[in-house]
Amino acid sequence: MRDVLIKARGHKTQMNVSAEIGISQKYLSKLELGQRTPSMKIAIRISSYYKISMEKLFPDIYGNVKCDCVESLNINQTAREQSKQMSIFDLDVENLKSDKSSIIEKR
Repeated sequence: MRDVLIKARGHKTQMNVSAEIGISQKYLSKLELGQRTPSMKIAIRISSYYKISMEKLFPDIYGNVKCDCVESLNINQTAREQSKQMSIFDLDVENLKSDKSSIIEKR
C-alpha cells in the first residue's frame, strides 16, 4: 500500500482526482494499493498534480533511484572540487617558482 499517495489525495475522491489526472478511478485505486506500477509519464503526472516527488509517492519504485543518483552526483562533485583544488594548488606553486626566479634575477 502506498500510504503517501493515499494521504496526498486527502478528502478528494478517487473519481475526482483520477479525472483531473487523466486516468481511470480503478487504475488510481490499484496504484494506491500498490497493485499496479505507473509508467514514467503517469508517475510524473501524479507527482505534478500532488506537487510531491515521485520518490515519496512511489518509494517502492523510485525510492532508491534518487539515492543512487544523488550519491553518484556527490561523488562526481567531490572529485571535481578536489581536481579544482589541486589545479589551484599547482598554479600557486608555479607562481611561487616564477616569483622566486624573478627575485633571484633582480639580485
